[in-house]
Amino acid sequence: MRRAPHAVLGSCCLGLAASNAWPAPVATATTATVVAALVAAVLARRGRAGATLARLCAADLVAGAAWGAARLAATLPPDLDLPTVVSGAVVLDTPMVPDDHGGARGRALVEHLDARDGPDIPAGTRLLLELDGAGDDPPPVGSRLRVEGRLAAAAAPDAPSWWRAWLARQGVAARLSPDRVAGDGRRGGVRGLRDRWRAWAAGRAGVGLTGDRAAIVRGMALGGGSGLSEDAADAFRDAGLWHLLAVSGQNVAVVAMAVMALLGGLGVRRRAAG
Repeated sequence: MRRAPHAVLGSCCLGLAASNAWPAPVATATTATVVAALVAAVLARRGRAGATLARLCAADLVAGAAWGAARLAATLPPDLDLPTVVSGAVVLDTPMVPDDHGGARGRALVEHLDARDGPDIPAGTRLLLELDGAGDDPPPVGSRLRVEGRLAAAAAPDAPSWWRAWLARQGVAARLSPDRVAGDGRRGGVRGLRDRWRAWAAGRAGVGLTGDRAAIVRGMALGGGSGLSEDAADAFRDAGLWHLLAVSGQNVAVVAMAVMALLGGLGVRRRAAG
């Protein structure tokens, strides 16, 4: 049983990975998870350690699949009638990075966007926001922006495959190139708290480092390649190590805390769970 926590965490990760190939119905997977967890609790009270671990791993496997399927459904981009001219409000959801033309780009979420031709853009749609002339002073994450401009396909016809793959992983539905941009405060709620926490953590990650070294530390802790030079970013992609920046330490911590809480609820001691 010494390796039980590792088996449980590994089962959850395996379920997350499997959801990409087998997107299980969320309701069915959630029900199966609850049933398996209840059976594991009953077996634990009867002292059947091996059977408890097997049921617990099964519950975590299905829970990971349900979690992954829910996330895939939530990030699936809608079909849009492109190109079109839009106006409305978006919220910057990721740090902006400089582009090759003196501007900056980042992912934005639609708050409300009215299309001149065709239906309005659904709220929550993920867009690639490109701002000309914002390379030196881009708006921070969580900024609410009023925009007017053109909405087009996310990737240009000659875009490289890695860029298309990144856009697909991000669930980006289109590219917004605004002609007019005006700040309109910051978003609030839970996401607003997350924005402020991220800004606080980014200011303290990599203290004493500069350039690419500081950007790598921030990326491994918080996710993303913001601040990396183009040469360093290309080197990470060519070496197949971009996932070290794409999957942040905070995401790993969330999964680990969820598993720790589940093990604690089943009576596993904190030292053994860790």
